[in-house]
Amino acid sequence: MKKRFLGLSLVLCLLSLNLAFASTTLEDLSLYPYSDQDTLEVGDQYCVEIRVDGFVNVAGFQFTVSWNPEALQFDSLLGFNVPGLDILNFGLPPLVDDGVVTTSWNTAFETPVTLSDGSHLVKVCFTVLPDAEFVNTVQIAGVPTAIEFFDNMGELFNVIPGSSTFYVPDENLNLSVWPGDTDLSEIVDNFDLLNIGLAYGETGPTRPNASAIWQQQLAAQWTYSTPNSTINAAHIDTDGNGIINDADVQAVEQNWGETTNFGGEDEENRLTPLPEALTLADPAIIVEPQTVNPGQEATFNILFGDETTLAEGVYGLAFTVVYDPVAVVSSSVSASFSDSWLGDENGELIKIFRDRPEDNRLDIAISRINQQNRDGQGAIAQINLTIAEILQEENYPMAFEIENPRIINVQEQLIPALHPITFSEIMGTTATGSPELSHRVNLYPIPARDLLQLSTDDLIVDAIELLSPEGKVVQRWEQALTQIPISILAPGTYILQLFTREGMVQKRFVKL
Repeated sequence: MKKRFLGLSLVLCLLSLNLAFASTTLEDLSLYPYSDQDTLEVGDQYCVEIRVDGFVNVAGFQFTVSWNPEALQFDSLLGFNVPGLDILNFGLPPLVDDGVVTTSWNTAFETPVTLSDGSHLVKVCFTVLPDAEFVNTVQIAGVPTAIEFFDNMGELFNVIPGSSTFYVPDENLNLSVWPGDTDLSEIVDNFDLLNIGLAYGETGPTRPNASAIWQQQLAAQWTYSTPNSTINAAHIDTDGNGIINDADVQAVEQNWGETTNFGGEDEENRLTPLPEALTLADPAIIVEPQTVNPGQEATFNILFGDETTLAEGVYGLAFTVVYDPVAVVSSSVSASFSDSWLGDENGELIKIFRDRPEDNRLDIAISRINQQNRDGQGAIAQINLTIAEILQEENYPMAFEIENPRIINVQEQLIPALHPITFSEIMGTTATGSPELSHRVNLYPIPARDLLQLSTDDLIVDAIELLSPEGKVVQRWEQALTQIPISILAPGTYILQLFTREGMVQKRFVKL
């Protein structure tokens, strides 16, 4: 009987001279299993066609088809679709017992073969076994037989191998996990770090075919759930390896901003703190004020609690720092966590941050990992940034605001906190207009929400202009005013420019 399965080795020897001088790789050729069956039960037949794209003037090939022998039992080969290709071109027993079928074929230097894209070479059929996992794969492999396709000149194609996947439903896999969305808010952001801190060190069943790719993945329930929101830890095990630790922060970083509604980030879906009944007895979280110079690379402490009002029973925090886009160089903003009273950043804490320069916001989260609360006061983190080279006749008030703070203890109870706006002074700016005149003009309150009060001593004002942060005229009044309406303005820093009989004066203010 003719052993054509060994024929390719002989042909390759005959072509060795051509291959020695062949320096050209042919076009791409795709080789992949294909099946329209994606969900199967134990005992079902699963057939895959070994398909090709770019199969043009092919004189010979060899490759391996592999699978998990505990999931699939080899049944048969069907539908041979290349001239001269039949069962004798395939290595079967005992390889199939190990989940492998190898094949080789050639034209023996006769007319090469061309097939249209999507054509199959052969169909391989299996039976699904009881030990099949939730996700199962049949793939093109290069072991034990390497993947090679060549034309009649011995030139090799660039083969791109593929795979086919099917699923066997498992009644235990009843949770839908999106890697990174640990709080089920449908958005991946800094709040998702808090649940990782709460569940840190917990273990449970691994997630089948787990990855950090932003896609729905089925998982089995864990015994642990968060104490207040009762979110199952399978959602918190972002990498699906069966243990919650620092590695689970990576999926939050990787998928930050992703949503499950596929309509873009929806601010209304963000997890925000419940309404708080704040009192002056509550601790405050603020950006510590300081005096800086234009162009300076500055670091500001983020403080929580002080000597008079201790922050008690704290386990984790997530919040946003809103900064002044006029005073801060875009994309220069970051966070650091040295000397935090919450714990040592190397071993006692997990943390994350993300700058959003288009919104002049820095999202931050920090959490303990040992299931023990801590009391303290002072710095919990730092915001680092570069001060812009702004022009101003007086010290410039640079505003910082803490937005949407969510502070929890280890029981996942919310801790109320004041979060007032603070101001740092930018010194050494260059004057615009007359400093003497500027002292005769008062603008207050700063910051303001709806209305500014303006007093001009005995100056005669001919016109007033309201300038945007970019210096463009927003509105002009051809008269003196004592009140400036600003309620319709977007939050930010603006300039009020007064034209008097004695000269021009500029005043900056912050609109909340």
